Amino acid sequence: MLPESLQQNLKQFEKRLFMVESIVFVCGGLLGVFVSFLLLFVSDRFWDTPVLLRFILTLAGCVVFGFIGAWWARYWLVRRRDSRSLAKLVQKGMSGIGDRLLGAVELAEGKDLPPNVSPALCQAAIDQVAEQMKEYDFKGAVENRRSRMLSLSMVLCSVLIAGLAVFVGPAFRNSLKRWRSPAADVPRYTFVSIEAMPDRLVVPHGEEFPIRIQLSKSTAWEPGTAACQFEDQPEIRAELVSGMAEFNLPGQVSEGDLLIRLGDVRRRIRILPVFRPELVEMVAKIEMPEYLGYSDYEKKIEAGTCEVLDGSTILLEGRASRELRSVLFASGTDEVALEPRGPVFATGVLDPAAMSNCVFRWEDVYGLQTRQPYTVRCIKVEDMAPVVECRGIGRSVAILEDEVIKIEAAANDDFGLRDLRLSWSLSGEKGETQEALLAEGGRKQKDLDGSYLFSPIADAVPEETVVTVFASARDYRPGAKPGISVAHRIYVLSKATHAKLMQDLMERVQTRIEDLARAEKDLQRNNEDLAASEPEDLKSRESAETTRKNEYRERENARKLDDISREMQDLMKELMRNSDIDTEAVKSWAEMIDQMQKLSQNEMSEAVESMRKASSDPSNREENLKDAIAAEQKIIEQLKNSAGKMGKTLEDMMARNFVNRLLQLSQLQGQVGETAKSILPKTVGLSKDDLPAEIAKLVTGQEEKQLQIKKEAGYIYDDLGGYFNRTRKPVYDEIRKDMAAKETPEEMQAMRDRIVQNLGVSVIEGSGKWSAQFKEWAEMLSKNSDQEGQDGEPQELSAEDLEVLIELLRLRQGEEQLREQTRVLEERKDGNLNYSSDARKLARKQKELDSATLDLQRKVKNKKLKQLLEKIDGEMLNAEVHLKRPQTDADTVAIQTEIIELLSMGVNQSSGGQMGGMSMMLMQMMGMGQGGGSYAGGTTDQDNLAFKGEDSEQEFESRTVDTAGGAVEEWSEEFKDALDAYYRALEAN
Repeated sequence: MLPESLQQNLKQFEKRLFMVESIVFVCGGLLGVFVSFLLLFVSDRFWDTPVLLRFILTLAGCVVFGFIGAWWARYWLVRRRDSRSLAKLVQKGMSGIGDRLLGAVELAEGKDLPPNVSPALCQAAIDQVAEQMKEYDFKGAVENRRSRMLSLSMVLCSVLIAGLAVFVGPAFRNSLKRWRSPAADVPRYTFVSIEAMPDRLVVPHGEEFPIRIQLSKSTAWEPGTAACQFEDQPEIRAELVSGMAEFNLPGQVSEGDLLIRLGDVRRRIRILPVFRPELVEMVAKIEMPEYLGYSDYEKKIEAGTCEVLDGSTILLEGRASRELRSVLFASGTDEVALEPRGPVFATGVLDPAAMSNCVFRWEDVYGLQTRQPYTVRCIKVEDMAPVVECRGIGRSVAILEDEVIKIEAAANDDFGLRDLRLSWSLSGEKGETQEALLAEGGRKQKDLDGSYLFSPIADAVPEETVVTVFASARDYRPGAKPGISVAHRIYVLSKATHAKLMQDLMERVQTRIEDLARAEKDLQRNNEDLAASEPEDLKSRESAETTRKNEYRERENARKLDDISREMQDLMKELMRNSDIDTEAVKSWAEMIDQMQKLSQNEMSEAVESMRKASSDPSNREENLKDAIAAEQKIIEQLKNSAGKMGKTLEDMMARNFVNRLLQLSQLQGQVGETAKSILPKTVGLSKDDLPAEIAKLVTGQEEKQLQIKKEAGYIYDDLGGYFNRTRKPVYDEIRKDMAAKETPEEMQAMRDRIVQNLGVSVIEGSGKWSAQFKEWAEMLSKNSDQEGQDGEPQELSAEDLEVLIELLRLRQGEEQLREQTRVLEERKDGNLNYSSDARKLARKQKELDSATLDLQRKVKNKKLKQLLEKIDGEMLNAEVHLKRPQTDADTVAIQTEIIELLSMGVNQSSGGQMGGMSMMLMQMMGMGQGGGSYAGGTTDQDNLAFKGEDSEQEFESRTVDTAGGAVEEWSEEFKDALDAYYRALEAN
């Protein structure tokens, strides 16, 4: 057993050891905790410490504390040290004691002693050691350097932690919470506080975009600069101004992270580049005005423009490339927010009349806006009037009374046509414009066309009348005016007037031929002077230049000759239309055309070729010039010869024209008397003011007709004087003096006054007298006119045969025109109060053709042709009977068709198979080369219709003539000018 002193000394050592190790336990454990907390606090200042690292730090502090506590508990709670363990510790701390203290403790415990050891001796040894140990203090053997270091470190950490708790309490408490609960969602505290920023940001693809960092009002620190970096791209820095930093980042095309650093704040934002929302399509849903009868429709808007009919309503609907968050719509100063449905948005119903530019702006679900606003211009358009035109007719057209002209009209409208009509009015006539319905349309029919066969007889248009024709079309606009075509003028000429115009045009052609002859003569003189030059001079450059100029002039003369030839052929067509023009004149004109064509093909071509050789070959220039001079001499002679023949033909024509004009006056004056006779029972004893409306209108028409007779009589009087001065034939002067002696103009005016005063009996007597007088003068001229034929070049046909051919062609054309008149009259029979009288007019025309046929029958000597003409005469009588009934149906048309076919056979017989230049030309003019048709400008384009006559088993094809009078502009500007001049003079009087 250990002595008391030694035991007390060991107990003092144990107490000191307990105190030191307890300090190590407390300070070391707390120091581990404090250090792990401080590490987390420091880490949070630089970044948002991850949960794993926070967990590691918290765990490390707890582990250190637990490890030290386990160590302390092992020695002081679980397995407390015994005396031997304490002795060992003292031995380590006090090197001077050595092994004596440990030996005494082992002896006192008596463990592991040999059996022969004396207890007394052991006790003595123990006491000896105890006595020696009295001078030692075992407390000095306790090691306390570690405890002091741990205590000092713990104090420092405690002071630091206390300072943090005092000075940066929010950060301290935030880190303490994060340390205490590392897995909890405790946001990191930063000294720099910024406004909330998104974790992901959608930016425009490839476009520069801004990032703004705004310090919050609760920030504890305001640094001077901020920085950001996208992936591995260069860092961008920005200064803070008024608590905000703004970065302009370059456009990005791929997804990545943007790191933002501002003081102790770190933000990582996911950048998602996305294309801006684009407009896929914009459509307008349009409701048309009710009057159109159209259903609603959609129209895709192109280039931001939408045309809308006035009176419509419109709804705009757009579709974007992705789902939208908001849409703003502005029209004028008003802006409205639209509610999108996914990528689709729509306005309400809009009135285009109250709209200006419509502006759309939208934002998608990512917050991206359209690059620029989309603007829709709504253009209000008017429902335009229909566009109407007349086809197949020139602006000025001349036809004879017994001809028909086909007028084709067409109309186009932007939405729908109600109908298409043709209207016409007569010059000098009082009353409303007449019209005919050509075609009916519909609400959705945008095009209409129709045709009308204008017939002076069927449409009650007298000779010497200007008819203004225009087409009109209506659409469905309420109260809208119809669309109207350009006005066309149809001159309904008498045969006498037409013949006079032809005479004027022929005089112009004669003048052109004379001018060409003078030009050719002048060119011949130049060539003669050039040919008379010295041989050396002929080869010079100056001579070559002169020759080239003369060649050019020769070519110009050739072109003028071709123009004259074509103009003469066009005039020939007009001459053939008029049966009042003497056949001899037509024959003479045809011969001159043939001469002009041969001259152009032969002598003129030779002259041009000689001049070409002369200009290109200096060595043979003299010889070629002489050839050209010889050809030019022939040209001059033939041109003069043609001009002379033309002059004689014109004189004969003029004489014949006087006869026809006087006969026309006789006929007109007779008509005035007949009309006065027919209305006499209804007008006798009445003043003009008391006349019934219909009779008053008829009387007014007779008054105007008498005025026309007066004017024409004055023109004849003047023309007789001019013709007498040219020909010095006494008969013209005799008639002119007789007209003056009988005071013709004054008597015509007096006759007009009697019509106005309703002096019917006097009008009848005067009309009979003057009708006979005009006829007497016509007979005087007819007996005394020179009917001698003109000598000419031999033709392919004899003069007699050519005359017969012309007559047959004229008869054929006249029958074709009459057939068309018959068809038109039949088509308009219903409602035509004048149907019977119009049919009788056609019967008179048929009789005139029959009379011409009989005259021709007496002339011809060919027996077969004479028999054919006899058959034609019978058929014409048959047709005349039908027309007098009146009857204008298919039976009558079939008879007329048979007449046409028989006349065609006669034409073939009269030509005798000789289809030379002149006969071919005549037959082509008359349409014979095309199987029928009008030679006056018409074509045959209608389907053939079969008709059967009463007296024939043979079916004949009906040929329909488009127009019996051509548009003047198509071939003769001169004819148009002459026609206009004539009617200007007529209207001026």
